[in-house]
Amino acid sequence: MPTNLGNYDAPSFTARQINSARSTVGAGTATPGAIFAPGIAVDMWNGCYRITAAGTGAGAALRMVTVSGTTTTTLGTATVGTSAINTIGSLLSTATKITPAAIAAGGRVYAETIADATLAAEISWEFNLDPDTAVGS
Repeated sequence: MPTNLGNYDAPSFTARQINSARSTVGAGTATPGAIFAPGIAVDMWNGCYRITAAGTGAGAALRMVTVSGTTTTTLGTATVGTSAINTIGSLLSTATKITPAAIAAGGRVYAETIADATLAAEISWEFNLDPDTAVGS
């Protein structure tokens, strides 16, 4: 089957997209949620959160993690403490928002809570397709 490297023809390769706009990471320490598994290589620009259940301590945090094969890497952490419901913010640093994190084909990204049993949030993933990804025609 022929392969189309449509990286200059398709806006998906240049325009950022949002996925899982209402995916939830539940309460409970290190409970993965809001899993994003695109199936192809993507450039991850950001993970944004909206608090849906406030944490109970100053150390309450959300973490963004990527898994590629057997390698797990933390991309970013946001300490939200006892932030009020509907507080919004970013899981990635300013540097990552300027130079995206590459997620390999077959990899996945998820968010988890840290050090709090009540903190919960909705997560949105901001990404674009990797410009070198081959798309079937």
